[in-house]
Amino acid sequence: MRAGSVVMDSSAWEKSMDLKLADLNREMPRAMARIGLTMQDLAQDMVPKVTGHLARSITHEEGTDGAGTYWTDVGTNMHYAPYVEFGTGDAGSMSRGEIHRGIVTPVTYTAGWPGVRARPYLRPALYDYADTYKRMVREAVQRAIR
Repeated sequence: MRAGSVVMDSSAWEKSMDLKLADLNREMPRAMARIGLTMQDLAQDMVPKVTGHLARSITHEEGTDGAGTYWTDVGTNMHYAPYVEFGTGDAGSMSRGEIHRGIVTPVTYTAGWPGVRARPYLRPALYDYADTYKRMVREAVQRAIR
């Protein structure tokens, strides 16, 4: 060995990293569930309530692809949900419901029809709280690497 050389036995380091990865694989599903529930609660609070059916239909689901990608979906299966989110007719297009933080509407506006203004609830629950979700992921990673 020459003076000034550094020798490292990587087997201990690799074992430590494997343990940290296992910890991360335990923490991330919890973080995704927490994010999904938070986003669901926010959307349910923000959605306009006439009968309450739309609010009750908002749910979340989380999962993984098994290769290190974790996800959470928040949404509703109510057929009229996009019309509430994005608005309809002239009122929808003028309420800027067609764009929220750069996300363009999938709803086609019919010019000349009065319609209703947009009342977004899913996009704000996602984009307006992005820093909160990032913090939740960061905290999960920090717990995993301790």
